Amino acid sequence: MGGSSISDQGPLHPFLYHQGQMQDLGTLGGDISYANAINSSGEIVGYSNTTSNLMRHPFLYRHGRMHDLGTLGGTNHSNYAAAINNAGQVVGEASAADGTYHAFLCRGGAMFDLNNWVHLTTTNGPAGFLVLLAANGINDHGQIVGNGAYWDGAEITSRAYLLDVTSRGICRRR
Repeated sequence: MGGSSISDQGPLHPFLYHQGQMQDLGTLGGDISYANAINSSGEIVGYSNTTSNLMRHPFLYRHGRMHDLGTLGGTNHSNYAAAINNAGQVVGEASAADGTYHAFLCRGGAMFDLNNWVHLTTTNGPAGFLVLLAANGINDHGQIVGNGAYWDGAEITSRAYLLDVTSRGICRRR
């Protein structure tokens, strides 16, 4: 996975290599796009600049088309899809309406903020996560790994998390 220049010194585009041929997967209208992961069905996820080249959105490439997964209501530039499982569930990082980045799960065309599914703390509260910033992987059992801002009672650090979303009925095979 990754990207390749479509011409000498040109912008990066994701590609699919099949039977000795590189197939350019295109963009969401902008100049640059990049692929991060592929599942066993050939569905590909990554990020692409939108038409203005001012926004980068996560995408899902399925059935010969690149689909814009959007954001969580924010307008920050660097949103991306990091991983996809064999059920077609996508995880990554997207900007929220308040301008911060949040971990997301996208399933069936809907994007879910993972912060809404966990108990978060505050810097005056007990130890725990303040925000889940990114989701970096998802397996076929619906377990998501990522990183977030963690309050240990004295300072804020970055920590990894493991989140099992199967109890929410979201992670079912299609």
